[in-house]
Amino acid sequence: NEIHVIDYKTGSQSFIEKAFEQLRFYTAALIKMNLISDNKPIIHSIVYPLDKAIKQKKYGSVILFQEQLDQKIKELFE
Repeated sequence: NEIHVIDYKTGSQSFIEKAFEQLRFYTAALIKMNLISDNKPIIHSIVYPLDKAIKQKKYGSVILFQEQLDQKIKELFE
């Protein structure tokens, strides 16, 4: 069992990191609302239907996701 957080984009793939950033915020909100279990892997998928492309990032658990999110937030303020 995995948690999939998916976003469909019609724009350019050149903004892929911005799209993954959005998914991090969506996932953080789901965690805060207790809708994601601690022990399930999380898969972020960006779907570009016009390009027939799917890009993914995988996190082994909520804990690993949270650690990476905390690091990203820390980098913003350094």
